[in-house]
Order: sequence, then C-alpha cells, then structure tokens
Amino acid sequence: MRRVLATLGAIVVLAAGCSGSGRATLAVYTSVTQATVDAVVAGFREANPDVEVEVLRAPTGELNARIAAERREGGLRADVLWLTDPLSMQQYDADGLLRGADPDVSGIPAAYREDRFWGTRILNLVVVTGDGV
Repeated sequence: MRRVLATLGAIVVLAAGCSGSGRATLAVYTSVTQATVDAVVAGFREANPDVEVEVLRAPTGELNARIAAERREGGLRADVLWLTDPLSMQQYDADGLLRGADPDVSGIPAAYREDRFWGTRILNLVVVTGDGV
C-alpha cells in the first residue's frame, strides 16, 4: 500500500505542474496492470477532483514506439510515464526527458530511487535451465 501511495503522491506532485484555470488534464502513459492503474487513478481522482486523468495503457514496446513518435513530432504529450521497464526509464532520464519531482518516497528503499524516477515494486525473474528440469 505504501508503494501505491508513493506512486499516487508522485502523480499529485506532477499534476500540480499542470494546474491552471479551470479543470486540469493529466496524461499518464503506463504499462502497469489495469487493476493497479484503476486503483491508483481512483485514489488520485478522489483527492484531486478538479484534475482529469487520461490514461494510455499499453505494452512497453508500444509505449516506447509512441514516445519515440511524439518526440519526433515535436514533444512528448504525456505528463507522467509510469512504466514497468527500468531500462526504458533510465534511457528517458539520460535523454533529459524526465523532470524532477519531490513526492514522499520514504517507503521506497534508496537503492530503487533516482532523482527523477523511482521503483514502486520489484519483479523477480527466475530462469532455470538444465536437463530434466
């Protein structure tokens, strides 16, 4: 739950940069599971009823292709990149695509935090090889 709240906090901080007169819109590009997206967006909307959240959810490859196309066409249209591929995030950070935010990420171990992005969960991948396995 702390990780979801940290993610929600990050979205709140980023949404503050989108505020202005009237209803603000926050565009989120994500590859996170639908149930997780639904829960976080619902919590965000409850806390920020004046912010419209538009979610584009797709597999990592499709999001990377969309981001590349938007960059070629003049600029990324997403306000928040909530991706599941740390290598993509590292490259976007190296490309200067990410900006700093200051949410409370104290629930996330320091080893999984950078200045402009942070992990919200760990996926363990186990590969077993060998005859008879």
